[in-house]
Amino acid sequence: MVRDIWVYAFRNPLSESQLGVVREKLDGFVSNWKSHGQETPGEYFYNYNQFFFLHNPNPESLSGCSIDSLMHVFQEIKLLHQLDALNDLFFYRDKKGSIVSVEKYNLKKKIEAKELNSKSIVFNNDINSKKEFFEKPWESELSKSWVFIKYRSLFDPVKH
Repeated sequence: MVRDIWVYAFRNPLSESQLGVVREKLDGFVSNWKSHGQETPGEYFYNYNQFFFLHNPNPESLSGCSIDSLMHVFQEIKLLHQLDALNDLFFYRDKKGSIVSVEKYNLKKKIEAKELNSKSIVFNNDINSKKEFFEKPWESELSKSWVFIKYRSLFDPVKH
């Protein structure tokens, strides 16, 4: 499968002014996204003022440089505005209506301490397509995520 969506997660929800900065940068990027010198269609959407999804409906037309240019936009946002969406060392979950970031290296401890269970709502930022965003779905129970597969032995088999 060819990737047609990229997920960028900020550690915390953005304020309205921060959101404006990111949207302005992404508006400029998607309206001028090029691959091999040719314009390529792009769009973005975001959830919870924290997760940004960049989508290209023609991923076969993308070059490595055009994908790198997307990364450069987020590097510029980080450098100029101290807003980091490039750190993939975090796992995100919904905790009573509030999104919490958990360092991936602490996942095992959180599961063992019963702070995460198979019913915890999590966000799957490893999706590769817009279709997956809606079919998996992106926001789901931990039992349907890569975390459950990796740490399956830590979950009580009776409860899932």
